[in-house]
Amino acid sequence: MPGGIHLLLGFLLILLTSFIPSKSKRQQQQNSQNKKNNSNKSVDEEICAHERRMQWVRAGIMIGSIIPDADLIVAIVAVCFSYLFLGYTTENIALAESLHRSWSHSLIFWVPMLALFSYWMMTTTASSTLSSLNSSKSTISKKKSQGHAPTATTTTTTTIATANATTNASATSTANKIDWIGFMFGLCLGIVVHVLSDTSYMKGVRMFWPLYNEEIFFEIPWLCLYGHTAYSPVAQKLIMAYDHFSEVPIYMLVFWLRKRMIQCDFMKSDKQLSSFTNDEDRTRVWKALLRGQLLQLSESEWVYVFRYVMIAQTGLVFLFWFIGAVVFPQMEFVHFFVLMYFPGTVFMLSSLIAPFTFQHTFRHMSTAAILSSIGLAKGDAAGTTAATSVGPIAGAKKIN
Repeated sequence: MPGGIHLLLGFLLILLTSFIPSKSKRQQQQNSQNKKNNSNKSVDEEICAHERRMQWVRAGIMIGSIIPDADLIVAIVAVCFSYLFLGYTTENIALAESLHRSWSHSLIFWVPMLALFSYWMMTTTASSTLSSLNSSKSTISKKKSQGHAPTATTTTTTTIATANATTNASATSTANKIDWIGFMFGLCLGIVVHVLSDTSYMKGVRMFWPLYNEEIFFEIPWLCLYGHTAYSPVAQKLIMAYDHFSEVPIYMLVFWLRKRMIQCDFMKSDKQLSSFTNDEDRTRVWKALLRGQLLQLSESEWVYVFRYVMIAQTGLVFLFWFIGAVVFPQMEFVHFFVLMYFPGTVFMLSSLIAPFTFQHTFRHMSTAAILSSIGLAKGDAAGTTAATSVGPIAGAKKIN
């Protein structure tokens, strides 16, 4: 399926996560009249934990919905290299294109990979948490050793300060760490939906590679998308052009919803987009991109970058379609197919990094927040932000 369709399926899937109730929420609805203050507080904390997990489920779904297409970058480069330097032959193009929908679309490949990734990240997070707590304790001890001889009052004060610092460090660590159970569940769900949706578009999927190397394809009779052979040459070229343009409408939808959610206080922004009106900010962003310092850009700065990505993607796809369909209408589809791959390499990269760069927005895209922010339902922004404040990037903390 086109990248935009995969992103759209992921977006629709994260909306469905809002309908997954927590056990605590059901208990609160059933026993709300009999709860005492302490019990209500405990239930509210569990509901916040459930919402935090759902946030990371949404982030995992969006990343999983597009990450299997990582092999497409290798396939596109191989096709273009074969076309330019090895001479066009059906065998060379077929060999290069066979790299797509193989290992990264195999469910057998992802099982051990996700297991190893989960183990590595959980151990890394545990080590980071322990290091943070030890650092806080050593800071308090150092301050204590630099003071005067402790009295009963100072000893009590120091003990309380140490306990508070340890508690605050623990709370900060809990708020900042990823919910790996929720994230991995969403990632698996997104990958499965991606692989299944690809089985009905253009070619099959080697879903059980390397144990079963045959491509699996399910034809949708009224669409006839296998190789587009049922369509006229003009329609085939239009479909292929849309394939490389399909992400742009999804970016526009996400950015508009992001802006509405910020305006309605359903999520926080690090900067207003109007701050990118001076040359200094623009130069800093582009220099960071050229130096490969991608992690230093905030989400709002990525929105600024993707505005230009959308303009370039729309313009180049239209230009290449115009050359292959209007200027040279007799161009065979297979040549047009390779022609569209040249700009497709760059824009495929942008669609792969989009779920990572905008994961904060995707995490907060609950159905209630979206419907309320666009005026289709009444919602309490304060209540939503309170429920999501346990996330690592929420409330007063800036987006990173």
